[in-house]
Amino acid sequence: MKPTGLLLSLAFLSVFAVNAKADIPLDIAVNGSYIKSAAQGFIEEGTTMVPVRIISEILGCDNITWDGSTKKVSIENEDTKIELTIGHKKALLNNSEVVMPVQAMLVNDTSYVGVKFLSEALGANVSWDEKRHTVNITKDGIELNKDLIDNSYTLDDMDWLAKIVHAEAQGEPDDGKIAVANVVLNRIESSDFPNNIYDVIFDRKYGVQFTPVANGTIYNNPSIACYHAAKKALNGHNVIGKSLYFCNPSISTNFWIINNRPFYTSIGNHDFYL
Repeated sequence: MKPTGLLLSLAFLSVFAVNAKADIPLDIAVNGSYIKSAAQGFIEEGTTMVPVRIISEILGCDNITWDGSTKKVSIENEDTKIELTIGHKKALLNNSEVVMPVQAMLVNDTSYVGVKFLSEALGANVSWDEKRHTVNITKDGIELNKDLIDNSYTLDDMDWLAKIVHAEAQGEPDDGKIAVANVVLNRIESSDFPNNIYDVIFDRKYGVQFTPVANGTIYNNPSIACYHAAKKALNGHNVIGKSLYFCNPSISTNFWIINNRPFYTSIGNHDFYL
């Protein structure tokens, strides 16, 4: 069995996302692919908590047991054994005691533990991507089951959606940022527009659709707030219904939208139209 040494001591169990907002969806990525799971990760006291079973299985453990009478979870492979007790910070790693920053938890019949402790104990590396609100786990020599990969959106999808939100609405309130992302996603669902984020943004069928594409600001680096707005929209947060168009009436020089599309609502400096 592998020695624990000091590698997994409390000093190395650094916490993630201290300033994370609870309403921003949290993704788990393994070797660059988002993981599909009914049990979502969350932030607890600055520590990213992940479902024990799915992460353990992905990282190569095929022996995971639960003892309901003692509320203990055992995770084991050929050279590592972990024992967790729900409601306790102390865990056993290869029979050596380790104190975790946050206690193991049971939420909706799913056991959770800090991602850094679990991943490093199983030979993986962990990093936190604050912009994309994603915990990244990497480990050589593992192959993800295709059924576990979440293909609802990709890293590129989030990046481009954040870019258009930043270029069009960086000074708008949170709902105004989300609304711009909603327009792009609504267009994907419409037969009048392309069926992916990048092509919607760069659509030229009826001329350039978004001013930032014409003036080059689409390539600017998005703020964290714009990333978070894009992520909320990608996860179903909608504030403008089925609106397909928007404009800032105080600076607009083209009145086709105002004259031809039904008005839906105003958010910040933008008016949204169906």
